[in-house]
Amino acid sequence: MTRRKILIDCGTHLGMGCSQMIKHFEMDQEWEIFGFEANPYVFDAYVKNIKSEKYSVLTDKNIKIENKAVWISDE
Repeated sequence: MTRRKILIDCGTHLGMGCSQMIKHFEMDQEWEIFGFEANPYVFDAYVKNIKSEKYSVLTDKNIKIENKAVWISDE
């Protein structure tokens, strides 16, 4: 059985933490990255960062991000 390689980032902010994790753990296309960011302005900036040279480590990665919060209740 093949194990999935998954990173769940709850509070992606601008992608800085994810960038560091990708570098540190040498994550490649086999990894599935799921990110969640509640702030719509920060979310939009993160989407831009994925395509920018500033965070080039995010480019061409299997990243799926949602403009949502991760919490135990909807409040």
